[in-house]
Amino acid sequence: MLIVSEFTQSGDLRLAAYSYDQTEFQDLELFLTRFGMLSRWGPLPGDEHGRECRAYVIWKKLISTFESIIGGEFTETGKFKPKSGAGNEFACEEIVLGGRGGTCETISALDLAGARAACGLLAQTRGWFGGVPKPGPCPRKRGKLGADHAND
Repeated sequence: MLIVSEFTQSGDLRLAAYSYDQTEFQDLELFLTRFGMLSRWGPLPGDEHGRECRAYVIWKKLISTFESIIGGEFTETGKFKPKSGAGNEFACEEIVLGGRGGTCETISALDLAGARAACGLLAQTRGWFGGVPKPGPCPRKRGKLGADHAND
């Protein structure tokens, strides 16, 4: 899933979610509804890769609450910036057109639905095609000098 976020002129947060998988949309909508964030949504034209797109709006007065439950904050340009915090660890793995990429970042989220949202938002920030969360932290990699590396 890829979630492109931007602020509207009125200060609301617009989310455009792209995915091939209906389950990802269902999880996102469940997550937003559970916390009273699903203000409104509607379909948008898909992207050039055939992914469906749905638009969501988080009202200005709810953005700080959304940031606290999503585990991050939005910059002035609307890009998502994750923060480490309470919750469960999830490995947000980069998705590329041909499958999985090599990049992974550990994020915190309340549950898998929240991790899907945070990972999709992080994908935009990092310039990925998409992101998919997996329970647990990113796997550690062995570097040439034997040092462990996570989030490479």
